[in-house]
Amino acid sequence: MSGLKRKYMGGAEKLRIKANNKKEIEKLKGSLDNYITKKLTTPETVINESIERSLNSNSETCCTPDLIVKNSDTSNTSCTSTQNNPVSIEQVVQIEDNIISGEKCKVDSNSFIKGCGNYEIDYSKLKKNVALWPLKISNEFQEFFVLCKVGFDDWRHVSRRLTGHERSINHRKSVCSLSNRAMKNSRIDQDIVLQHKKEVEYWRNVLKRTVAAIKFISQRGLPFFGDDEKLNSPHNGIFLGILELISEFDPFLANNLTTYGNKGSGNTNYISSYTVRKLIDLMANKVLNHILMEVKSAKYFGIIVDSTPDITHNDQMAYVLRYVNESGEVFERFIKLENIHGHTAEYLFSTIKAMFDKVGLDIKNCVGQSYDNAANMSGKYTGLQARIKELSPVATYVPCAAHSINLVGVNAVSSSTTTVNYFGVVQALYVFFSSSPRSQHHKHIKALRLGYNEVLVALEDIRQDLNQNPITQNEARQLLSKLKKKETGVLTTVWNSILQRINSVNKDLQSSKINVSAIVPLYTSLIDFIQSIRENFTTYEEEASSLNITSDYSLKRKVKKKSDIIKNTSNLLDHFPDDLDKETFVDEMLQFQELKMSLFSDDKTIDDPQYQLKYLKSMNIRHTFPNIETVLQIYLTIPCTNCSSERSFSALKRVKTRLRSCLSQDRLDNLTLLTVEHEITKQLSYDV
Repeated sequence: MSGLKRKYMGGAEKLRIKANNKKEIEKLKGSLDNYITKKLTTPETVINESIERSLNSNSETCCTPDLIVKNSDTSNTSCTSTQNNPVSIEQVVQIEDNIISGEKCKVDSNSFIKGCGNYEIDYSKLKKNVALWPLKISNEFQEFFVLCKVGFDDWRHVSRRLTGHERSINHRKSVCSLSNRAMKNSRIDQDIVLQHKKEVEYWRNVLKRTVAAIKFISQRGLPFFGDDEKLNSPHNGIFLGILELISEFDPFLANNLTTYGNKGSGNTNYISSYTVRKLIDLMANKVLNHILMEVKSAKYFGIIVDSTPDITHNDQMAYVLRYVNESGEVFERFIKLENIHGHTAEYLFSTIKAMFDKVGLDIKNCVGQSYDNAANMSGKYTGLQARIKELSPVATYVPCAAHSINLVGVNAVSSSTTTVNYFGVVQALYVFFSSSPRSQHHKHIKALRLGYNEVLVALEDIRQDLNQNPITQNEARQLLSKLKKKETGVLTTVWNSILQRINSVNKDLQSSKINVSAIVPLYTSLIDFIQSIRENFTTYEEEASSLNITSDYSLKRKVKKKSDIIKNTSNLLDHFPDDLDKETFVDEMLQFQELKMSLFSDDKTIDDPQYQLKYLKSMNIRHTFPNIETVLQIYLTIPCTNCSSERSFSALKRVKTRLRSCLSQDRLDNLTLLTVEHEITKQLSYDV
């Protein structure tokens, strides 16, 4: 055991090593004295010794005519030497008083300038002094103020002394000198600063091209990368392909791709998939913050939600907010997608409430809501709209106008046996010619109307063709007999006109700019048109062969009486007690009605609430009618359809495809936001 080496050092060995280290430290003490000159033996000499060395080089010109102090020992004005006499604190304070008060007298300047001679300053009376460092770095002006040398401890008069010092011309010149030294061209590290600036500018230019490519791809909902991320590879995807295309006409980008491309992980190039994903997230957050800022500025908003399954059979619920901006324009903006796991009203309500809390919106400012006509959404007592009304009683529910008109059309068809049989014939006709079932569409009826005679000829040829299958010949014979009936031809002309008008109205209802005041006239005109068809049925019967139908469905203007206006204002006050002024609202409404009748008696556009709101803002009379402006803004904010949320489903299908089915929910949300709100994505600047 004695021959084995110890694993740990013993106590004696540790003490021996510690003693040797202590001796080495003692030997090294004072080594820096060979490189540093100590002018003074007081602790204050450690302050700004570099400035003292610079002053030593100018010791020949230290006595300047601008240095004027009072000499208490003699009355002459000559510049005498007091190198061996120490300077007392009384002299220091007297010098400062003279400088602030502006008195003119002389003293031997060498007594106060370090480096002009072998002298000593009495620092015994200076404790915890305040030093002015801007003057310390100024070689030209430090001799004028004792504050920059020995400091100041007269705290009773500190406000007066420092205020006078800060107002002096020398202090201002010293600050300017400090600012000049801080400039890039005057700094000791100016080469490093310039190099850093060039690097920053270079990579900013790279990022500008990267962001431009991301904007282009995300606006169209296209995939970014392919099977690999190698430049000049045919499978690297759209993003790198676009950069390669731009580099053919951009020498800067071409040089960057040559220098930094295909370097692998761990090398900066700002074109990797990781960087692109981070930039997508940042851009989506900026677009979302821009929309939320506009919504919060408008205060009132309406909500539209709808859900659809994606390619992976996950239900995605889209949120859309409707609001009116400062100029009176109506917008419906997509906010986000959220993966939901249920369709009950309670679950949807908690999900929507959590979304409002996350984006920082007050649900009490929700003045409108629009969903489809499903029971879980439109239920009067336990539906989603009823639950939202519990938190925001002013959130008026408007069933989706586009869904409503489609439901009306379906119910109208199913209520008539003749009509059901007719559409059965149309369905069978399309199955016969295309060998695939098709849903009834206005285009199908239009095609049948335009090619009715050609269809009859084709069916007749098939019926007489002996080369055809007997089953096919039999089907052709049955369809031909049904199409030759008079009622089939008349129904074709009638339903073609009806479906064309419903389709036109449906397109207008799907506009994000439409409001409730426009929906009612459209519904009324459509009802009047259908009633005119019933009244003029003989005309359709006589002109079934020509199929040239026209109709006039103009809407007459109705002027409300004064009593009706007062009654409506009372209803609005009851519905929005916190947003309207009860004392002045009725008078404002009456005055605004008179304004409309006097200035716009022949202008039909004044009945448009959006035109009225823009008129108030453009004529700068919104302060005259503040309640009218609030009512118009709330009215225009109420959503009428949920078509905007359904339009986002089209973008969802472009973003999440079979090849991109593994996208995370956050990435899917950000990409869909950039695609749906492509106008904002293109408009915003992402340069920091």
